[in-house]
Amino acid sequence: MLAACSALCLQQPLNAVSAKPSLSSSTRISAASRHICASAPRQGSPSVELHSGDFLHHACGITENSFLADSIRRRVLLQTFLFNIAGTFLASESTKAIEETSVDCVTDLPITDKVYFDVAIDRQPVGRIVIGLYSADVPVGAKRFAEIAAGSRGVSYRKKEFDKITPSYVQNAGVRNFSLSGGIADAAKFTGGETVDALLPELETQNRKCPNSTKNVVNAVSIMVKDPSRPPPKQKLIAKDGKFEVIEEEFGPSLNGTQFIIVTKASQELDKSNLVVGKVVDGFDVLKVINGVRVVKDNTGSPYFKAAKLVGDTRAVVAERGFYRPYSKIVITGSGRLEV
Repeated sequence: MLAACSALCLQQPLNAVSAKPSLSSSTRISAASRHICASAPRQGSPSVELHSGDFLHHACGITENSFLADSIRRRVLLQTFLFNIAGTFLASESTKAIEETSVDCVTDLPITDKVYFDVAIDRQPVGRIVIGLYSADVPVGAKRFAEIAAGSRGVSYRKKEFDKITPSYVQNAGVRNFSLSGGIADAAKFTGGETVDALLPELETQNRKCPNSTKNVVNAVSIMVKDPSRPPPKQKLIAKDGKFEVIEEEFGPSLNGTQFIIVTKASQELDKSNLVVGKVVDGFDVLKVINGVRVVKDNTGSPYFKAAKLVGDTRAVVAERGFYRPYSKIVITGSGRLEV
């Protein structure tokens, strides 16, 4: 402590002291004090016995309490820094472990079919994305995806837009209208399944086979089976044929099993709602260009949005659907099957 005072009196910087002493008229260091301070013995010296608290206060303008408080503060800062490093390292290792586990579950599945998408942004071609499908492991989902891509059932992904680009995935709006009459029956006719519910057993089987790993890993392609952002239906009382009836009112269109996403960052939260049917095997540069398109900013952190969401305001639901929507028009200009 006396050595620290000596250095301070000689106007040398100290690592242990963060603030310079205040030298008011009452505490200005005199020449005699400087001489005493400079000649103060080092710690452990047996030749001179001094009262350190009084010496520090009168000669150097600092107190023992402030010195100890500064040391404690530095120790706390160091511990916080080390804890942050440890937390970052553990989180990184955890993410790496999840991705390594999911390789054995999804990524290494055999590819039995291939489809392609030619993509244009604002009518300017940017290239082709090739997707390998896991028809042996998810036959219903992969068949539906391949047949729509090829247009063999009367509809295709041609002219269908990528309507959402998030930091974790890009989403295609899928086939919205199947015919003039529309409806669930037409959806079943064109997509090779009765309804989107035909994909639920495969989604449950996939999650049961891989309960502790991420299925929607980087470059995975998955069909949207459930919409986690869609609010549950609300009961509504209506009058029909002179009688009151209670119906369930739903917000927004239902999924029909044709909407799909391409994952750009491992997203375990999608595993409960999306059935993985394949992965991107070529066209990674095209996917990178799509992912870089400017989008509508996510405003879920706004207090006004949070309040509206909390009270169930439907305007918040509509606004949320507009987040991450691209300003440019990203369209599949051509699609089809390829030889494996």
